[in-house]
Amino acid sequence: MSFSTAFLKDLDIIKKNTIGLEDLENKTILVTGATGQIGSFIVQSLSFIGSMKNLGLSIIAVGRNEGKFSNKFSGILKNGNIKFVQQDFQYELNWDFHTDYIIHAASNADPKSYMSDPVGTMNGNYIATLNILNYAKEQNVEKVVFISTGEVYGEIDDTKPIDETTSGYINSTKVRSCYPISKRATETLCISFMYQFGIDVSIARLAHIFGPNFSNKDSRVASQFLKSASEGNNLTMYSEGKQIRSYTYISDCVSGILTVLLCGENGEVYNVSNTENAISLHDFCYYIAEVAGVQLKTVIANEEEEKLKTSITHAVLSDYKLKKLGWEPVINVKNGIKNTLKILEGTNK
Repeated sequence: MSFSTAFLKDLDIIKKNTIGLEDLENKTILVTGATGQIGSFIVQSLSFIGSMKNLGLSIIAVGRNEGKFSNKFSGILKNGNIKFVQQDFQYELNWDFHTDYIIHAASNADPKSYMSDPVGTMNGNYIATLNILNYAKEQNVEKVVFISTGEVYGEIDDTKPIDETTSGYINSTKVRSCYPISKRATETLCISFMYQFGIDVSIARLAHIFGPNFSNKDSRVASQFLKSASEGNNLTMYSEGKQIRSYTYISDCVSGILTVLLCGENGEVYNVSNTENAISLHDFCYYIAEVAGVQLKTVIANEEEEKLKTSITHAVLSDYKLKKLGWEPVINVKNGIKNTLKILEGTNK
């Protein structure tokens, strides 16, 4: 597996923009959800950066499928700093190894998964994190970062960027709420472990993340449209796309998460977002079509497609708090789309 110039550029951005990288020297870091979009990019980034900066960093990548892992990471396993651990988090952990840091990114993360397996989605967030936190307590892990979502803010009647103290309405009787409700509960679980057992934990609430490394089954609009456009297909929207989101490119996301790990305060929540990238879903999809040279059209959604949609119309997350740690997002929407398409086109060949 070869790596494109665009991908290597992303890794360089992460290396430059992560605050506190020197603290990873001779450390071991465990990443769950290692074959997912966010987790895999974190593992790839840490492997490259650890090798380039001679950090002596060891990475424990946790996932459910070793074959999928080997295929995804075939190009960097030669670095020798990654160990794979197979684990289904519906079962208790029987780990006897130690790690210094944990980034817990394992979760169902796309609407079709929420709707087809809402109970699994809730268990995957709460039970998996309970197991991780118990392990962290037993092994005296230095720091845990729980990857949460901007969806925990719910519906808010305000168009200002959403800061970490805001809390809006989520209808707990809707199946689609299995994801944000379980993330909310799990955030409280993290804070409870901090309070009761002294675990050092920070929470990263991700904005709408886009970029490469998504799976073929990822049903999010950004992933589906980027994949389709990279294959030269025209795009079809099933709504007017008026929802406003702070779209954040994956290299900014990863540098933000690593900054939370290395510099975030115990018990604090940080939005990982690029507030300046606040645009409508329609404009985001239009930019994909424009960059890829394909057409974009809008049709009326059917009943099944409507069920996948969130009712949240405005989800622009404030990046102010994370910026106070010295972090800066640097990729705008168009450049992020260009980078993604270049990486995907290389993968498609």
